[in-house]
Amino acid sequence: MSESNRNFDVYCFYLILNFKKRLIINERPIRRSGPVLVEFFNSLGFCDTYTHFPARYQYTDEKLKQINGTPRLGDCIKILFNPQKYIGNYPVLKETIDSFNEFLAYDD
Repeated sequence: MSESNRNFDVYCFYLILNFKKRLIINERPIRRSGPVLVEFFNSLGFCDTYTHFPARYQYTDEKLKQINGTPRLGDCIKILFNPQKYIGNYPVLKETIDSFNEFLAYDD
């Protein structure tokens, strides 16, 4: 495989993984509104307010770019998969983790 093909493959994987993270943050297992997303990312150290808010996916993508490759990304994942948030609904937690792990299995 040429270096340019490998770079393209890595880039495509990055886009898909970010889409998966965004989907989990924004929609699954619950749909988070704009104010709830701001609160979520503020718990990771941001100091945003809910004014002149872009589309939820744009806001989430921007925050994921800022935390990617930092310890805050690990904190984000820990918050998302915190079993306390799934009390009484552990099958959804398992399904969400399994789905996310499918992508991580190919992360170099």
